[in-house]
Amino acid sequence: MKDGAKLNFGIKMEGEIVAQNTFADADDAWHQPILRWTTPSKPGKLAVFIAKSGPGTAYVDDIALVGIVRGLGPRTPGFAPQKAPAQGKEFKQPMPEPRRSKPFLIPNNPDVGLGAATQVKQTPGRMICKGLTPNARIAHDNENLLVQVMVPVEKPMKSVEDPKWDIDDGMEVCFASSEKPSEIFILHGFPNGKTEGTTDGGAPRQTVDELVKATTFKVFKSDGNWTGQWTIPLKSAGISGKPGAILDFNIGIRRNEHSQWIQWEGTGGSTYNLKNAAQIILGK
Repeated sequence: MKDGAKLNFGIKMEGEIVAQNTFADADDAWHQPILRWTTPSKPGKLAVFIAKSGPGTAYVDDIALVGIVRGLGPRTPGFAPQKAPAQGKEFKQPMPEPRRSKPFLIPNNPDVGLGAATQVKQTPGRMICKGLTPNARIAHDNENLLVQVMVPVEKPMKSVEDPKWDIDDGMEVCFASSEKPSEIFILHGFPNGKTEGTTDGGAPRQTVDELVKATTFKVFKSDGNWTGQWTIPLKSAGISGKPGAILDFNIGIRRNEHSQWIQWEGTGGSTYNLKNAAQIILGK
């Protein structure tokens, strides 16, 4: 939600409101408000209602009905029921991953594949993703930002001739100069080698097009994973590639076999919401 929007949401049973709540945290990030109520002993028809008030905009992604089963601990959407704790012990829900407190140092190394891997494992809500964990290697060579992302898969992916973002498997790199954070560059890459850029992050269309033309994107496949590797000339984005430069940065992955969005740093929303992501600093 953003710009002052408020939500009123609840449950109706047989036309009567049996539970409701409000949510007004309009900070332009995804949230997961929860409403808890007790179902009656007799069966009946349930209806979920959602109403917006206020001047802003609210987006609703999905709705989940989750039960608290006798003998099991409570759970939030996306988590399997857990055994109830022993008597006298407190039940603990999974906690979000902590944010990085300082810029992530990337090496000056033209062979990005030899660098240390960092895990790409968070949902947008900063929880650990399901399934095998992707990883990334990030480096630079004084001119180019070098990003290699490996996505493990449990089943062979179907071949898509003209993949679309938001629909098909893919990965993205999002970055901006810390001196010009409102101009965010977004590059998408797909298993067939296709790459594209968008202006969703505020970067000018002409500059994005020039960056896409100058960028190299290679794909490597094996039985259990696919890897995309970018060579991104920072000069084409008007950004210094000198050691010590700081970039706002994030990586995103769309993995269809688990219907997942995975991020290097969960932002609460889109991968390019860099104010909630992380920073990298170009090493010497």
